[in-house]
Amino acid sequence: MRKNFILILFVVLITSLLIKGFSGEKTQIPQNSENKIILLTDKTSYSQGKSIKINIVNQSDKKAELNINCQEPGVDIFQLQGNTWSLKNTKVEAEKPCNLEIPASSQKQIDLSNWRYRLFSEVGQYQVKSTALLNNETIELNSNIFTITKPSIFSLLWNNLLYRPIYNTLISLVAYLPGHSLGLAIILITILIRFILYFPSQKALRSQKNLQKIQPKLKEIQNKYKGNQEKIALETMKLWKENKVNPFGSCLPLIIQMPILIALFYVVQGGLNPDNTFLLYSPLKNINIPNINHIFLGILDLSKSNKVVLPLIIAGLQFTQMKLSLASSNKKNKEKQKDNDKKQVDEMQMMNSMMVYFMPIMIAFFTASLPAGVGLYWGVSTLFGIVQQLIINREKDKNEPEVKVIGKKI
Repeated sequence: MRKNFILILFVVLITSLLIKGFSGEKTQIPQNSENKIILLTDKTSYSQGKSIKINIVNQSDKKAELNINCQEPGVDIFQLQGNTWSLKNTKVEAEKPCNLEIPASSQKQIDLSNWRYRLFSEVGQYQVKSTALLNNETIELNSNIFTITKPSIFSLLWNNLLYRPIYNTLISLVAYLPGHSLGLAIILITILIRFILYFPSQKALRSQKNLQKIQPKLKEIQNKYKGNQEKIALETMKLWKENKVNPFGSCLPLIIQMPILIALFYVVQGGLNPDNTFLLYSPLKNINIPNINHIFLGILDLSKSNKVVLPLIIAGLQFTQMKLSLASSNKKNKEKQKDNDKKQVDEMQMMNSMMVYFMPIMIAFFTASLPAGVGLYWGVSTLFGIVQQLIINREKDKNEPEVKVIGKKI
């Protein structure tokens, strides 16, 4: 169980790093600059589809106010076309100014993630412009020039084989469901993908169950041949062969399904972002994202984070799944306490117990920090996993002899 948990974290980390990519060097705030206020992108170049962030640095000893548009993105985006800088976004005049205050000797950031396709879909050079008010003086601000480049091969594969198909499936479900319910669409697409991954998941769970059963014997081998790594390896291989256990049987299915589940996670997280309509297939282009009903059961806003109720429910489901996954192994360990070193069994159970409580707490904090739609996806996925685990736990071990009790008639 611990190995699988570590593997999941490793796959999530590597996948996230690959998704973010290595495009663009981070920009450095110029030292001793004559400009009192600086606009600066966080990188010098971005591949298409990557998030762009603008840092506003106030190097003066007075409070400054950045004049921003009341409608996002807030600042003016220009693209170099030939020898001319052309404005990409339309300015929206407001009755009241929507200024952004930047305290003295500090900085703030504007996230342009919601405009990465609508304003930055074309390869080329870009610049951000705005004005700021400092000591009743209006200052013209121009950011550094940054570049949008073609996406990497991995990004193309990720978008075209995973993210885009899953995103289009979600929007299709929303479009045809009664009331255009995002919550019901999330539940259906989660169940659909879990069914697609059902057989590799079952194989992983069976391998995990078999590995748990032979853990006491592995401990015996390690103690018996302590210090002799070659003998430990030979005896371990022999034990695996005798019990028909493949130590990698639970790893490969997880590796196969994790990228799909991660893609589903990102789709649910950004499902209501109008910028993502750029990724819709032609038949779905006319779908109006703002008309999607993101209030689930009339009480849960899937576009906003839920700090208490939903995280507690998710933590409870995760706890149940963890307990079920360890139930059969703990039972076997208790039965073998007379034949094995009790201390080793207790240590194993203590380690498993720590994981049972640590994982739900971590997932609860994770759920509380993200939109409730992600929590709904995680909860449905976990509930599906609980059903799978119950099926595995009730499967009869082929190696265990059947015991028949013959009743005596009176």
